[in-house]
Amino acid sequence: MMNNKIWIAGCHGSGINHIRLLLGMSPGGEIIDFSGRRVSDTSKFDFVMRVIYHDSRTFTGTPPVRNGITNPFEMPSYWLRIEFMTREKYTETLITHDPNIIEKKQSNKDKVIFVQVGDVDRVTQLYQAKCPGLNGRTYEEEFKLNLEWQQVPEGADGVIITDELYKRDWVANNLLNLLDQIDYTPSDLSKIEKIHHRWCDLNDQLLDTPSKYPI
Repeated sequence: MMNNKIWIAGCHGSGINHIRLLLGMSPGGEIIDFSGRRVSDTSKFDFVMRVIYHDSRTFTGTPPVRNGITNPFEMPSYWLRIEFMTREKYTETLITHDPNIIEKKQSNKDKVIFVQVGDVDRVTQLYQAKCPGLNGRTYEEEFKLNLEWQQVPEGADGVIITDELYKRDWVANNLLNLLDQIDYTPSDLSKIEKIHHRWCDLNDQLLDTPSKYPI
């Protein structure tokens, strides 16, 4: 594994945080727990399946009351709450919603994985299921922003298409090629497939169960 940063660039709902987890399953790859500590290679699979992608991550019930405060996380769903607890703690695999990251990266040694949007409605609907308030934007405004991610910029080291990523066979068909492009060591594909299948199942649950509350 090289000592460079990996930038994963994509729009909201495209699966960039999920891609980071899959990369982190490689030996020595970066997966961070809620305290900011690096998860050991031997504990990664259990941590992802039991903590990150647990069944209740698709919670869409009555907003909880904690310390007398109802729904302290306001509009974003419980799904995003899990991501917010770790996203700023990573130092090697970085998330960006800036489609111009290739021009702005600070080192030529850094790698950029660009997530190209295929079905724009699918991506927008998935993000709305995870963030019902859409950060104050309308569906049409979010859809328009996601259109900008259909064109792949020159210089991307790896490209992932959302239409393919959302399928259960993405790991078997695409992961090894991606790891080769960014100089990552392959991991146990059987475990990574289980993680990916769980993510696909949770996405399906979110899309099939419209939330009654802006959790």
